[in-house]
Amino acid sequence: MDFSARKHWFFDFDGTLFDTEEDIKLAWVAVLKLLKLETPDFEARYKTGPSLPDMARTLFPDRPDVERIVADVKANFGRVYDDAGFPNTKPYPEAIAWIKALKASGKELYVATNKRRRPTVMLLEKFGLLGLFTEVYTSDCLPGRTLRKPEYLAHALETRGIDPADAVMVGDTAIDVQGGRANGMGVKTVDWGYGTGPFYARLARILDVPRVGAGTKFRETPEWCSLVAFGVLAFLENSCGTALSVDDLAACETAEDLFLRTC
Repeated sequence: MDFSARKHWFFDFDGTLFDTEEDIKLAWVAVLKLLKLETPDFEARYKTGPSLPDMARTLFPDRPDVERIVADVKANFGRVYDDAGFPNTKPYPEAIAWIKALKASGKELYVATNKRRRPTVMLLEKFGLLGLFTEVYTSDCLPGRTLRKPEYLAHALETRGIDPADAVMVGDTAIDVQGGRANGMGVKTVDWGYGTGPFYARLARILDVPRVGAGTKFRETPEWCSLVAFGVLAFLENSCGTALSVDDLAACETAEDLFLRTC
C-alpha cells in the first residue's frame, strides 16, 4: 500500500534504524557473567529483538526463580550496555537515506522503540541523527512504567493529536507490525533487520533470485511456477507458522504482503 501522502512516520530502532545486535549480545554475556548465571544453551536460545524480560524467560525456561533472574537482569543490563559505548553499533545506510528523504519532503519523524530512552538518544546523538526526529518514544517514556509498543504508540498519537490514518509505523519485526495495527496506523517493513532480513533472504533462496525486498513482486520473478508457489506456502507454514491457501497467496502481490501475513 502507498503511504507516501501520510505526514507522520514512526521508526523502530533496533534492526530498523540501527544494527545493534552485536553490542546487545555482548551486554547479555557480560550481565550473565556478572550475575554468575550459567546458560549452556545461550547461543541456541539467544535472539536479538525480544524485551529483556522475554529474553530472560527464554534463556531460563525451567528455572523456578526466573522472575528473580528477570529482575536482576533488568537492574544491571542498562548500566552494562550503556557504559560499553556501543562500539559495534552502526546505522543502516539505507535507513538513513530514507529518513533524510522523508524529512526533506516535510514529513514528521519519530522513533518508536522498546529500547530505553537513554541509549536510544545516546546513539542518535553519536551519529548526528537526533535532530531529524520530532520526538523519541521508548518503553520508559512514562515514569514508573514499562510500556510495550502498542501502548507508547497510542500515547504518542494521543498526546500529539495525530490521526492514525495519517501515520505509518516502520519496522522489521512482527512486534512493529502489531503495534501499528493495534493503533490503526499504516505499516511498512524494511528490507533488512532481525525479522524481515532473514525472512526476505529465505524467500530469495526459494525464488532463486539474488535478492528480495519488501517491494519485490514475487510472482514476476523468472523461476515462478506452481512448484515454487508451493515452496513458498510450505516455508510460511513450517518456518513461520502461517498456513495460507492458494487463494490467500494469490491475494499477495509483494514480499512485504507475505511477511505481513505472518504477523
